[in-house]
Amino acid sequence: MNQFHSSNREENTKTRIETQYFNLISFLFLLMFIFYGMKNGIARGFKITVFIWCLTVCTTPISSASVLLSFPIKIFTTIPMFITKSITSVLSLGILAYFYHYNYNLICKIPLGRAFVKIIKSKLYALFLVSIIASVITSYMLDNFVDHFILSNTKMLDKDKLGEMLLLFLIFVFLNLIYFNILIKHKIFEFGHKYYVL
Repeated sequence: MNQFHSSNREENTKTRIETQYFNLISFLFLLMFIFYGMKNGIARGFKITVFIWCLTVCTTPISSASVLLSFPIKIFTTIPMFITKSITSVLSLGILAYFYHYNYNLICKIPLGRAFVKIIKSKLYALFLVSIIASVITSYMLDNFVDHFILSNTKMLDKDKLGEMLLLFLIFVFLNLIYFNILIKHKIFEFGHKYYVL
């Protein structure tokens, strides 16, 4: 009975941590929507915000914006966030393709949109693959970190889990080296001597 209550308490604590992260990301994107809405109108501002969200999901090697979908999905389905991160990334790629083909003029008016166009025209599709894999790894690692270090009474991982985490961390570092090498080599975010970072 005590073990059940302990497990339930740990799950509630984990949900609260994820909720705070979700609220923070939601607030930041709400501010972004308000900014672009005031600057470009509600409809165009909404489109730009959605585009930036999808671009952030697919081109950053850490799990951030995807939490806006992965967290609610996890709450209602209990699917781990690293799995919903994968699903969200595929969905975001589809939306980015839509923007490229049907809202080209709109996205070309913002720096990140021009960076995206440059990625597509340079056929740097590896950037999406590297970013998505790295961000899925971070989602998995963060999930395990919360489970084993914040919620668990024992502060030590077993050898197999520790080995798994170290291997994933090394893969994550390697993918980040590839990611930044692509950005620097192709000067993805350089426009008129200004640099833009996703």
